[in-house]
Amino acid sequence: GDDDFYKWINSQAGSTIERRDVLIKLLDHEHNPVFIWKVKRAFPIRYSGPVLKASGSEVAMEELELAHEGFDVIS
Repeated sequence: GDDDFYKWINSQAGSTIERRDVLIKLLDHEHNPVFIWKVKRAFPIRYSGPVLKASGSEVAMEELELAHEGFDVIS
C-alpha cells in the first residue's frame, strides 16, 4: 500500500527533481546481503516496467536508471 517509491520515480516529470540517498542491496538466495551500495543524491532518469501477458510465462522485470553524485560500497 506504500506508493512513495512510485511517487519518487514519477517526480522527474515535475520542475523540481527530488534527490535521495539510496541503498542498493545485492541479495543471495537466502535474502542475505552480499554487497551494499550507498548511492548519494540519486534521482530517477528512466523507468521501465514489465509487460505482462496472460499466455506467457516470462519473468516480470523492472528497470530503474539513476543519476547520482557518487556511491560507496558498504560491504
